[in-house]
Amino acid sequence: YNFTEDTLIENKVFAFNTNEAATFTSENNNVITMNDVVFSGRVQYIAMGEYREKGSYIDFTNVMTNVRAENMVVDHPGIENVKAIDYMAPLVFLRGVSTLENCSFTGTTTTAGPLTDNYGDIREVLPYDCGVPNNCEAIFNNCTVDRLYAWSHSMITLTNSTLKYIRCSTHHNSYAPAHLTIGEGTVVDEIVVSSSGSAKFTTVNGKKTLTAAPWSPSIIIKAGARVNRLDYNGRTAEDVIIEDGAIIGEIVNLAE
Repeated sequence: YNFTEDTLIENKVFAFNTNEAATFTSENNNVITMNDVVFSGRVQYIAMGEYREKGSYIDFTNVMTNVRAENMVVDHPGIENVKAIDYMAPLVFLRGVSTLENCSFTGTTTTAGPLTDNYGDIREVLPYDCGVPNNCEAIFNNCTVDRLYAWSHSMITLTNSTLKYIRCSTHHNSYAPAHLTIGEGTVVDEIVVSSSGSAKFTTVNGKKTLTAAPWSPSIIIKAGARVNRLDYNGRTAEDVIIEDGAIIGEIVNLAE
């Protein structure tokens, strides 16, 4: 679906049955707005904005209100991410700048079988309802997402939303944007911090200084948000900012 002007897609059901991708894109950064839209069936993936070379994703503008994608099947072999971070099959790719209000992406499954990672280990390909790629921004308000993947150079803000699982590899030592903000009124069952390296610190005269920057998440958990389980995955406390007033149920795998 390639649009040449600002486009409103309203009160429509897209019932897919294909192993090809469904891409909603525009010629010249035209705004694509979806209102009261339902996705169903089996599809390789759904993308808001086409893939472009590094640095140009942000061109696209998407607005999604009351969009539903529930119990769909992702029919592609999965994405082999950097080393052991994750192997995944996302359903909805949010490219460019996306604003989502009252949307629900839940229950995605995948046809992909196990893959062998760079270390020779067998890994299941995990289905994700939604993924925000590098150099893209997504703003969720009053949304429900079962599984969300945040790429290392994405910027995501969640408010008044409910999520079961977030895997995030956003980090603070690269070009912006790169933040995952768990905002007020948002409840997340589990966040897993993921990165391909660790921060290194040197202590001189009692002062700790960062000497080697990591690929580490710049995660901010705001006051009024709740995370039931925060898995640091061997990272240090410096990798996550937790504001006073945020509620964290359980913290695991926090490095010294």
